[in-house]
Amino acid sequence: MRLRIMRVARNIVSVGFDSFVMNLVGVDEEGRWVGPLMTYGVNDEGTRREVEACKNILKGREKEYHQTTGTVIHESYLPGQLRNFAKSRPEEFGRVVKFTSIATAVLSRWCMTAYCPIR
Repeated sequence: MRLRIMRVARNIVSVGFDSFVMNLVGVDEEGRWVGPLMTYGVNDEGTRREVEACKNILKGREKEYHQTTGTVIHESYLPGQLRNFAKSRPEEFGRVVKFTSIATAVLSRWCMTAYCPIR
């Protein structure tokens, strides 16, 4: 299979990929996906619980946090999603060596490399 892919790959001139909204996936040392694909469209109880935990930690300083980090404390953004992933799936979370966009993760798999940065 790998040889066939390599023969076909020589004919590919370019690849386009669009991932407009926020998305993130953890990958291991070999570039394999680990855990959930985190996106703007999340809707689960664990993330809602972690968003409330973040708000309790900030205790009314959400606006300052937003100004400092550029993100709000809401289910659609990463702070609650990352906390939920870490708490609900700790073994998988521990295998993540980096987080990347879905576009980078897919292109890395297509190019058979652990990491294929988008430039």
